[in-house]
Amino acid sequence: MAIRFVRAVLDHEIRPPGRKLVLLALAERADQDGHCYPSRAVLSKDTSMTRGMVRQHVNALLAEGWLTSTVTRSGTTYHLDASRLGGQAEPVATPATRRLRREPARDMLGADLEAYARLTPKL
Repeated sequence: MAIRFVRAVLDHEIRPPGRKLVLLALAERADQDGHCYPSRAVLSKDTSMTRGMVRQHVNALLAEGWLTSTVTRSGTTYHLDASRLGGQAEPVATPATRRLRREPARDMLGADLEAYARLTPKL
């Protein structure tokens, strides 16, 4: 679950409330990129709505641009629109991107080792 999508849905004024509930159910099942794969039966269970009502709300959310969908043989993939929900998608942290953010080396207690080296006399 990507909590940032859940928080973004909660922060937006989406009417009617059932539509917001369906979008919230999709956001709760989304990965960090905003992709989710729930069936209408799962969304129906999550929202306590009939499958027909879920279908109506999903179609309205698609028409309003809150999400997009891709239909394949294995099912429907929904993608939440991060820019519509308030911001760009967060980049995924990989070992390469972690190396780009230079942080001071720290020991197990969290002490800044470079600052310690500057303060201690050289032997």
